[in-house]
Amino acid sequence: MKEVLQTGELADGTGGRGLNTASRDDLAEAAAIVLTEDHHVGHAYDFTGVLWTYPQLAETLTRVIGTSVTVHERQERLPGAPGWVEDQVRSGALERQTDDLQRVLGRSATSLEEAVRALFGGPPA
Repeated sequence: MKEVLQTGELADGTGGRGLNTASRDDLAEAAAIVLTEDHHVGHAYDFTGVLWTYPQLAETLTRVIGTSVTVHERQERLPGAPGWVEDQVRSGALERQTDDLQRVLGRSATSLEEAVRALFGGPPA
């Protein structure tokens, strides 16, 4: 991310597909709830966050940090595990969403904007 802040460019190897990432704080809170409330016993959950794309991330970064961030499509595959993850994203595997996280938390999952603001210390939206 430091390179993105220095260059203003975000390399996207996802082929324009979305990612359903959840914040670490949301996942930790959901885990605590599931582990401490008896009515979750025997249930399985698929915790997914809010779907976002690299262009949406660039727009959010631009808004939060106040510096223009653009996206350029990277055609070459990253080596190792990052390349495997990008392959999964390109196939659409990370676009699947459930409402499990939201239901367990009793609120909406952290948005992309909220997550970026938390990382960069920007004011709440």
